[in-house]
Amino acid sequence: MSENIFEKIHERKQNILAYIQSARECKIISEDEYTSIKNKIDADKLTLGVIGQMKCGKSTFLNSLIFSDDILPAATTPMTASLSIITYGKERNIEAEFYTKEEWNALKFESERALDGNARDEERSKHQAANELVSKSHKISSEIATLLGQKKKDSFENLIEYVGADGKYVSITKSVTIYYPKEYLKGVEIVDTPGFNDPIVSREERTKEFLKNADAVLMLLYAGQPFSSTDKSIIFDTVRSCGVAKVLMGVNKYDMPYEQGEDINEVCAYVKKQVLEACKSCQGDAFAEALSELEPLPVSANMALLSQLDMSKIQKSKDLTYDLNRFYDIFEISNQKDLFIKSKFGEFQQKLIESITKNKDEILFRKPISMVEGFCVQKIEGLEKNLLLAKEVEKNCSLSDDDLENKKSQLERACRRVNKKLDGLGNGIEDIIDENIRRSKNEIEESIDDTIKKLNKYVEESIGWITSEDEVTRKFKDCIYALESRNIPRIVGNLCEEIRRKTKDELSTFVDDVFDIMQRYLPDVDSSDVLKSIKTGVGELENVKNVSDNLKIEIKGLFDNLFYGKSGLWAHERKLKELSYEVIEKIKEIDASTYLVPLKEKKEEILDMAKKPILDELFMPMKEQLDEITSNVESREVKLRKAQDDVKKMNEEMKLLKIKVDAIKKKKIELGL
Repeated sequence: MSENIFEKIHERKQNILAYIQSARECKIISEDEYTSIKNKIDADKLTLGVIGQMKCGKSTFLNSLIFSDDILPAATTPMTASLSIITYGKERNIEAEFYTKEEWNALKFESERALDGNARDEERSKHQAANELVSKSHKISSEIATLLGQKKKDSFENLIEYVGADGKYVSITKSVTIYYPKEYLKGVEIVDTPGFNDPIVSREERTKEFLKNADAVLMLLYAGQPFSSTDKSIIFDTVRSCGVAKVLMGVNKYDMPYEQGEDINEVCAYVKKQVLEACKSCQGDAFAEALSELEPLPVSANMALLSQLDMSKIQKSKDLTYDLNRFYDIFEISNQKDLFIKSKFGEFQQKLIESITKNKDEILFRKPISMVEGFCVQKIEGLEKNLLLAKEVEKNCSLSDDDLENKKSQLERACRRVNKKLDGLGNGIEDIIDENIRRSKNEIEESIDDTIKKLNKYVEESIGWITSEDEVTRKFKDCIYALESRNIPRIVGNLCEEIRRKTKDELSTFVDDVFDIMQRYLPDVDSSDVLKSIKTGVGELENVKNVSDNLKIEIKGLFDNLFYGKSGLWAHERKLKELSYEVIEKIKEIDASTYLVPLKEKKEEILDMAKKPILDELFMPMKEQLDEITSNVESREVKLRKAQDDVKKMNEEMKLLKIKVDAIKKKKIELGL
């Protein structure tokens, strides 16, 4: 059977820790550096959001994915389902968080208010949910006042009381955290989301926040009615608005259409077609573009779960025994191993882990490896520089006074020439940054102008007496989402890539010029390793992501402040138009240049990267050596012997260091990193 995906990720984390441990033992990284990397890995949290309408099989899927056992109870009604978070705990237990007093009063108010005939479906749904929850609260009427706003720990066996349709506390439960003693759940959060038309706004917002920050979002469809209007609403109206970019779609219970003689590939093709059709109305939208590339995958969570349960447990249940025999008959198999294969759960897990690790690899896994490899390079380069300087002392102590003075003069000339080249490099980098910022600023402003034109046209041509606030908000959301999630990040990304590319070219020319200067003035100094370290390239310009994110927050913030929280405006053309134009005017105020200016600060970082290894770490120590030798003739013999000892010692250190670096490389291969 396929290994649990969280076990795989847990194993990968342990391998990374073993790798950095080997680097610490070889003294490539310090104790503090080891602790810093380890803490980042330990503190990292992998979040998987699971969504889908009722009867899609979420509970069975989670039982199979996480527990390999029949642990979670069957789904409750859509309106009483709580937000559930599954994570690691030393013991099996749960912690329920109840509504606050303010949230409960708002819920009661919602259940008591009368809806008019023009109420929207969303309003009716929330009203129904509030009624259902309040009606169930009579069981604990005497306890409600003391429980509101509190958290309550309880035994795992009582989970049903908080998430079951008839659970004692279900009416006031905001969320439930399930702690389970499985090692692979350390640093993992699996979020089982309730319905999105939540009568409690804060709970709905919390659900959306989880999804927004999830490493992957898994949507389960019911194979008997895949991608229904409810599924479409969940994906395009809710998930999309959360800013989710990573979605995996599973067509669960595929055994049902298979039993009826349907081709499951045709079912998935139908879902794909429906998704593509729905995406047409959102052309130019980054979320829709990503979704259009998604391939729905067939899976049977029930088959997978039965393949993992102890046979003794199955035989004690008539329902489980019936299901097992049914699957054996349908697929003409006779053992649990084949049942797992037929469930397609292993293939599904593989796609899920690819989706998760694609996001995690760079941040969690690749970065520690790159850091250790970087430390290896730094150690070797540092020792090479010290060895070069020691060899210089060895040479200089053998020179005559005239030769020493001539070398000092040549070093000063080389230093002046390099400083001039640094001035030219600085001017070149500044021109590159200014030119690209100017071009990108214009592109961002054009993108904002295009958005404004689209919205103005929509307001003029489409808003009428029958237009609802939901329709207007959705249109504005589409345009804003495209601007903040696709257009601006693309422009900023291209900007940074262009700056990196052209700066690398400037650095390469600078290094070649410095090499010529060294050959002319200091031909006996082997500076190739020093110059090679400069040529490795420019940094990642990490603050670029902040530039993009800050602009995104600014745009989203002005939009949220104007639209959200305003109700009762639908069907009033004048008010909707006024509100729409107000949003458009705010969008006009966006000044992209303020977010791009911080990139100018990168000039000094790049210059320092070029200046430090040549002037600070090579020329300056060489000058100090020459000054010291010429000022104290009597000690030359002593200095020569010491330099010879240093060269011998450092050559031995270099051999040992290279053995350690080779050992770390070998460890990386052994661990499959």
